[in-house]
Amino acid sequence: MTDDQLITVFLTTQSKKTVVSCPNCKTRQEIDISGGISGEEPPQRFPFECPTCHLKSNVCVERRRYYRKPVWFPGTYYKVDETEITGDMIVKNISRGGLLLETSIFQKLAREQKLRVEFHLDDKNRSFIQKDVLVRYYNKVMVGGTLSTLIGVEFESDDHPERLNMYFLNHMHQ
Repeated sequence: MTDDQLITVFLTTQSKKTVVSCPNCKTRQEIDISGGISGEEPPQRFPFECPTCHLKSNVCVERRRYYRKPVWFPGTYYKVDETEITGDMIVKNISRGGLLLETSIFQKLAREQKLRVEFHLDDKNRSFIQKDVLVRYYNKVMVGGTLSTLIGVEFESDDHPERLNMYFLNHMHQ
């Protein structure tokens, strides 16, 4: 491990303390970040040295409503006002509030547009999820020389199916 590691931590409350895990030795340490974020809006960076292996890193603090878990769930999405599949997608991250989707083609969408997404979780039952979401943003990106779209969506409702709530409970740890 080099001393130029960046450790990102997400504050999901107004807490001034967080736990940092060393990327080298995995030692976990609770740290008080109140001195580093007074009056500043995240993301912010500050130096951190592991008390066990002495690896020097930078910690980036971001404030989010919900933790986002990186995932790779293939699926499909539909424009709710259309009956045919709009396209294939990959769910790139998931949180209690929404998803980040990647499509293999550029897709022009509108902010607040309603989509229906379908995918399987990576739990032991490979639970099927179908949820209505609202587009919050979309960006064109180049992936492997192909123009694709990243789509940030928010769940239309916080009322999740039981299998999705169980997934959040069992798999959503930083």
